[in-house]
Amino acid sequence: MPRIEPLTPPYPAPIDQTLRRWMPPDVTHEPLTLCRVLHRNPELASRMFALGTGLLGHGLLPAIDREIIIARVTARTGCAYEWGGHTPRPSPSRPY
Repeated sequence: MPRIEPLTPPYPAPIDQTLRRWMPPDVTHEPLTLCRVLHRNPELASRMFALGTGLLGHGLLPAIDREIIIARVTARTGCAYEWGGHTPRPSPSRPY
């Protein structure tokens, strides 16, 4: 039982739009639990989004290098949750 329950669908329209901004385009699965917990407090979630955007969108590493590092670290540490957030999934724009 989690200490803080994540939001569950259906989400109010503004929260749904914000949650979708955290996900890659064309993703059909639910947003990660961490994001749904953060949105219990929208102000905190907005600050975390800014931090994540700064780290992922404006980092010094090329995206492919960043993802390789994330894959190695998550595999070596057994962090399935973080791995799942970075594993490509089939989508209309990126089918397997």
